[in-house]
Amino acid sequence: MFLTLFLLVFTKLLLMRILLNFLLILLLSCHSSIVYPPGGYDYPKNVRAEDTNFYYLPIKDIESKRYAFENSYHFLFYRSFNEPNLSLKPLETEVFRFTFISVSDDIFIITLRENALTVKAGNMDDVYTYDSKQGLLTEEQKLQLGFLNSNYPIDTAAIDSSKSRYRYYMVKQYPQLLDPGYYKMLKDKTLIMNPNSVMYTTSEKRISVGTYYSLVKQINKSGYWKMPIGPEEIDGCYEQGGGVFHMEANTKTKYKYVEDRTCPDTTRFRKACQALIDEAELGEKIKVYRKE
Repeated sequence: MFLTLFLLVFTKLLLMRILLNFLLILLLSCHSSIVYPPGGYDYPKNVRAEDTNFYYLPIKDIESKRYAFENSYHFLFYRSFNEPNLSLKPLETEVFRFTFISVSDDIFIITLRENALTVKAGNMDDVYTYDSKQGLLTEEQKLQLGFLNSNYPIDTAAIDSSKSRYRYYMVKQYPQLLDPGYYKMLKDKTLIMNPNSVMYTTSEKRISVGTYYSLVKQINKSGYWKMPIGPEEIDGCYEQGGGVFHMEANTKTKYKYVEDRTCPDTTRFRKACQALIDEAELGEKIKVYRKE
C-alpha cells in the first residue's frame, strides 16, 4: 500500500516536472521565433578602424551632416560607461539599449537582454564638458567657432552676398570654415575630458522570458522599425525630467536607431519606451509617455 502510494506521488511529480519543462521549452521557442517588422538598417559590410568610434555607423551618411558631427562625440560617454558599439555587427545575444540624457546631464543607460535588464547611471560632467571661456582659442578662432556652431554645415550654394552678407563675408575671409576637420579642431580645443575615472553605478534585474518577449513585442508594434532617425530641429523639454533619448536595437539581421526629445507624448513608441523604463524601476525619474 505504501509502495503504491509512493509510486503514485513520484509519478505525479515526474509528470509535473515534464510539463514544466515542456512549458519552458515552449516559452523559449516563442521567444526565439520573434519576427521583427520591416525596417532598420543593414550592418556595414566593411568597418574601418576610424569608424569604430562612431556608435551609430549605419546612419552616418543618412542623417544630416550637423547631427553626424554631433553624434561623432557620443563614443566618449559610451566608452566611459564601458558600453559596446551596437552598430558594427550582430552581437551573440540580441540587445535593445535605451539611453536617456537629462537637461542636467544625468545619464541613464538601460540595456534589455533576454534574461536581464542592466541600468547604468552617471553624469555627463564626469565624462567631458566644454570650456566656456575657450581659453585655448584665439579671439579670431572664438569668432569662427561661434559662427560654425550656428551655421554648420555651410551651404555654399545658398550663400549670396545680397541675402546673407555675414555668411558670405565669413567664408570669403576664412575659407577653412568649409573644412569639417577645421571645425573639429576648434571643438576639440574646447573639450575638457575628466582626468579621473568616470563614476557610475550599475544594477541588474533578472527578468523572465515572458517579460522580455512582452517588452520587445511593444517595441515592434510601436512603429519603431520604420521611424525616422529623429527630428532635425525640435525643442528639448525643460520640465523636470526632460532631456533627449535614443533607442538602439542590435538583432541578428539588422540595426536600428531612433532619437527623440521629451516632453512626454502619447505615441505608441513613447509608451513602449516607458514600459521599458518602468520595468527598469526608473519611472519616477524618467517620463517620456503621457496617458491619453
